[in-house]
Amino acid sequence: AIQAWYAEMENSERAEAIVAGQSRARAEGKPIGRPKAVFDRAEVIKLRQDGRSWGRIAATLGVSTGTVRRAYQTRTGAPEPCQNYPL
Repeated sequence: AIQAWYAEMENSERAEAIVAGQSRARAEGKPIGRPKAVFDRAEVIKLRQDGRSWGRIAATLGVSTGTVRRAYQTRTGAPEPCQNYPL
């Protein structure tokens, strides 16, 4: 029980240190998190309307298929199914 308490205390101290470090970095203006993918989001819509697959579009633009689908959904507002099954 004492070891568990001690481990929990260390864990909470570590979490507080992480939050303090992130707050300091934000105050200094440093970006936190993963960098944004840089690609032409309008190109995604154009290529999809031309009939290209998500994988082909992703390979053309050099990003993941999830990033391509998220960009498409954000720009058009309409989610599109992953597969091209008839509805």
